[in-house]
Amino acid sequence: MSLFTPEMATKIADACRSNLDAINQSYQSNLGAKVKFGAGELSTGCDAILGEASAEPGLFVLFEFSEQALAVLIPASLDVPAWYRQPDENQASRLQTLPMEWSMGLLPMELEATKYQTIICGNLKKQLTACGLGDDAQRFEYLIQNPMTSNEMGRIQIIWPLSTPRFQNVADFPAAAESSTNTQAAPDIGGHSAVEDETDFDDEPTVSPATLTRQSRVLPIPVPLIVKIAQKRIDLRQLRGLAPGTLITFDKSCDDPLEVFIGRQLYCRGEAVKMEEHFAIKITETDSEVIRPQLVHGL
Repeated sequence: MSLFTPEMATKIADACRSNLDAINQSYQSNLGAKVKFGAGELSTGCDAILGEASAEPGLFVLFEFSEQALAVLIPASLDVPAWYRQPDENQASRLQTLPMEWSMGLLPMELEATKYQTIICGNLKKQLTACGLGDDAQRFEYLIQNPMTSNEMGRIQIIWPLSTPRFQNVADFPAAAESSTNTQAAPDIGGHSAVEDETDFDDEPTVSPATLTRQSRVLPIPVPLIVKIAQKRIDLRQLRGLAPGTLITFDKSCDDPLEVFIGRQLYCRGEAVKMEEHFAIKITETDSEVIRPQLVHGL
């Protein structure tokens, strides 16, 4: 039975409208973009939705629910910074913060994602097609405007249901000449243009096909992520005395950051936060060479 009933579609649209300001703020803070969100309309029809899906490069934010999924298509022309193609550690963390924050704004309370991820995508339409757009497809759109002129720059499309979610990019980025042609037509937003971003991107080192192939093979490998609250040593006498009601104190302050381990390796630090009824950790430190093992990012 599909999770995405007509009633659920109405709830998703209502959530998108009521949380518009929070989604807009998250977009600006994580991408450094200066845009204004407006609420669009709910629409249906697989052929029409697929025909109007953007074929640009951009960010494909995917939410999985058991055997179905929902996707958010963010074209790169919507003031997405050029670094999104080759993000550093901090930027990659910001890209993955998007779905975490948006899962609370785009989705009604009874629809909880089991997995979510921001995919750096070479062709949004091709990625959408690969994810298996259902015949009962539905879409809600955010209208993205220039905050200075209120002119519409484009649209972010929220589309569901998808039957075969793909958490890897399935389409290459356009050739350099084609990208140059597309970016020259991109609008200038408050003195920050996509053309300037692409120029900056061309100066950055490119990733070899061999590296991309190696990454695509190992990135799906699951790794144990452990959050350590505190630790202390006790003697065997104290250990034998542990019983229900025993209070164990630690020297660590409640304000100290928590440590995140991958296996036995300290990887980053963060602070505990509450997301509805769940425990979460917000990463606050990722750029320390002592903490961050470079081998993982040199795959």
